[in-house]
Amino acid sequence: MELRAHVFRNGLANLRFAPNPVSECALASMIVRYPHRHPFHAKWYEETAAGRAVVGEERILALLNREKSLVDVFMRPASRRAATFASERRVLDDIPAARYRHDVEQVWGRDIPDVLGRTDAQVKQNLLAILDDFWRECFEGYWPRFRQVLDADITYRAQTLAALGPAAALAEVQPHFVIDGHDILMPLGNAPWDPYERDTAGSGFTMLPTLVKWGMNLPNSSAADAVFSYRARGRGRLSDNHSDTAPGLVGILGRTRTELLLSLEEPASSTAVALFMGVTTPAANQHLRALAAAGLLQTSRFGRYVLYERTTVAEDLIAAN
Repeated sequence: MELRAHVFRNGLANLRFAPNPVSECALASMIVRYPHRHPFHAKWYEETAAGRAVVGEERILALLNREKSLVDVFMRPASRRAATFASERRVLDDIPAARYRHDVEQVWGRDIPDVLGRTDAQVKQNLLAILDDFWRECFEGYWPRFRQVLDADITYRAQTLAALGPAAALAEVQPHFVIDGHDILMPLGNAPWDPYERDTAGSGFTMLPTLVKWGMNLPNSSAADAVFSYRARGRGRLSDNHSDTAPGLVGILGRTRTELLLSLEEPASSTAVALFMGVTTPAANQHLRALAAAGLLQTSRFGRYVLYERTTVAEDLIAAN
């Protein structure tokens, strides 16, 4: 029986992992639509209430429908390393207005929200205005912290790529994909979509880490970029300081090392730890070695990299607090 699947030619050869601030901002509209499904963003949601009122929640929710399908034009491969909102926003200006209208119709069908207008030009202008307002009022101030967690995830993915290769790196974030030589197949099962095929040699095949979703955001049509979101590691670090819930450990280890220990819910390298703690790699190494010497962390080698993880002693200490 032939597998029903979207086929992305040369996808494995052009696989990359990269965040995009434009995509992450647009994906945050899912939190606005379903805040109870995003407990790690509860603090962000509470603190941005005034900003959302300025933007208008009706406008924000025009970016995606109730089935959580996002307008494809905002799910894009980053155009450069260390992409900024400004650099990725400039890319959006060059996309034809007809593409915006097409992508909106893929999400909303004939029921396009009134706030988006009706003509191609109006839809493009209004979508970009919503994105700009949402970024300015609700996202810009939080992006440095969000970016630290996303960068830590990318560091981990780079380690996986270096040690195990692209097929293993892809399987870890999306095990349902099928690898066929250099091609990547996305099985459709009984889904009502018509299978399509496209070559990713020019545009690439991008796995986009996000702090927003549990599942994967898929392209809505063959016209969209081959960009697939996945849940980034370490989203728990978006919550309030963990150390406030473990005053006993703070008294023994200090606040910084307590925060580090509590945040290591998954093995991580010193580089990743430095990124999500906002310190230099030498400073992270100093704290990690001290915790390891105390028997609270153990190390394992992953290819060329050393990963730190909590020991059973550390787990018992945390459970006792």
